[in-house]
Amino acid sequence: DATVRSSYLPSMEKACQSFSSAGFRSPKLWIASTWNDETLDPPGRIVHITDGAGSHFQGSWDEEDADFTEVDRTEEEMIALGQIYMDISQLSQLQHDRGIGFGNVFSHELFHAIQFGYDFRRGAVKTGDKWTTSYKGYTEGTAAPLGQTFQKGNGAIAGPTVWVRELGDGEWTPLDEPIDNNVAHYYRKQDFWVWVAKKYGNNSWVYTDQLFEQMGMATYGQFNKTLNQYLVLYRQGADRAFQNVFGKGFAEIYGEFALDRAYEHSSNALLRNSEKNSWKKNKLANSLFRASGLKTVKPTSDKLEERQAVFSHVQALSTYAARVEVSQENRDAGATVLNFIVSGGQVKTGGIEIYVFSEDADSVMQPSGRHKVTKVDEIHHGSDHQHRSPGPFSLGHGRRLAEVRAEVLPERPRGHVSTLRGHLPGGRGALYQRLVQNLRCGQGDARRSVHPVPISERGSDVRS
Repeated sequence: DATVRSSYLPSMEKACQSFSSAGFRSPKLWIASTWNDETLDPPGRIVHITDGAGSHFQGSWDEEDADFTEVDRTEEEMIALGQIYMDISQLSQLQHDRGIGFGNVFSHELFHAIQFGYDFRRGAVKTGDKWTTSYKGYTEGTAAPLGQTFQKGNGAIAGPTVWVRELGDGEWTPLDEPIDNNVAHYYRKQDFWVWVAKKYGNNSWVYTDQLFEQMGMATYGQFNKTLNQYLVLYRQGADRAFQNVFGKGFAEIYGEFALDRAYEHSSNALLRNSEKNSWKKNKLANSLFRASGLKTVKPTSDKLEERQAVFSHVQALSTYAARVEVSQENRDAGATVLNFIVSGGQVKTGGIEIYVFSEDADSVMQPSGRHKVTKVDEIHHGSDHQHRSPGPFSLGHGRRLAEVRAEVLPERPRGHVSTLRGHLPGGRGALYQRLVQNLRCGQGDARRSVHPVPISERGSDVRS
């Protein structure tokens, strides 16, 4: 009708032109031979203007069957492989509450149709009435800011600026949580993808074409995998995409993001006005860490619980911080000794990084106060291995997946252990660590296991 033509169609046309000009694949949307044929179910259209049910892209799980084929499919079956629904009531509320317009949401949903056009394999698990999927850290984490960029950039998605979507209170991604895992607030994963667009992507979303292309290649023929197995495959694809486009791997770029976002605070890392107004350069952003990811260590305390910081359920592509309160005695001596324990997992060379920062009384890094721990020496103890070095963590069995302590453990933990010793300059330190290589932390499907760490059940060398 007239409202659709005047209010909605211009944004739809502009979005289609923007994606086409940027070189993305065609969306997974079937154009019926007879437009708007209502004898079909669903009707012969690709965008449905509705009042209710929410705005969304509706794909089909039929394609996740290894025997699926498009040969001899009826037109109804082809149409059902991809449809876009735009809920006018919901859109009106979004516009009123957060200034999110029709073009923002339509470009978001059209991008989902395009993402599905790359035919990456996926998985989902239902627990009660809730579904957990393998892929939304990638699809929603990129579509949310792309839609915001489309709206604020007057249809431009290939530069000159990118924006995060305003999600409300607590909208940022906690750094002590993987930047791509399958948690409920997957929209917040946008922070990483926006930072990449700003730092390496020329303020454009074009790089995500290669991201989803490589995700499709990495999962080709990979049906009926667990959620974590798909996550490992996505990361392999992302690594190839980043190497192709940026000349650096996924894990390496994640490490730069975490360091910049948590501590250095370059202009690329300041994604919101609130951050630009309150964060100070070279000072830890405490708000980016949950209570479980930000600890305080008092190495000379008489109490064991104060001499150690324990981080549980450590996962790949996540970051943790510990503040070290240095005694006057250690300040006078010019050194502080800490032990960092990593137990129960296989972490390859370069799989963990630790940075130590010497800070002043205001918790701001002192001049030349950044130190990266690098040296690692391997010690063999029967079937167990210990890696001794100035540094951090480890993965353990059961609920104790990673531990940081200021003293040697009284007993020898099971599995592969890394004991990392370091002499830290006087001052307070912020500890940063990431796990990027193959992590093998027990068997079983992570949907039911207490080991929510991305694994390769074959133990192959993957960049996770």
